[in-house]
Amino acid sequence: LTDVVCVTAGAAHTAAVRSDGTLWMYGLNTFGQLGLGYASVSVWSPTQVGALSGVTADVAAGDLHTLVLKTDGTVWGFGENGVGIWRWHDDGAGVSGAGHGADGCGGSGGGQLAFPGAEV
Repeated sequence: LTDVVCVTAGAAHTAAVRSDGTLWMYGLNTFGQLGLGYASVSVWSPTQVGALSGVTADVAAGDLHTLVLKTDGTVWGFGENGVGIWRWHDDGAGVSGAGHGADGCGGSGGGQLAFPGAEV
């Protein structure tokens, strides 16, 4: 990959954002954490997540999930959520992590992905 502005990794998957706002993922995909629309088939070379464009440099990867902030302000998440690690609130509070963070990169600083009005 060229023109990469952000790289972050979970337990066994990696997310990269290019300067054109495209998201590229590779690694273990047991729970769909690559965001490719399917689970269980792992991908070992960088693959563009076709459904997403306009991704900011704010991307975070947890052990088995990935969270992405798009330029339109929406938050996208994919991967394992069996114990309610993260969830969307209809009251406008955003995404909450119930105490479980995700390491990321980008403008949020401090190694934790933070979205306006959200606790991750």
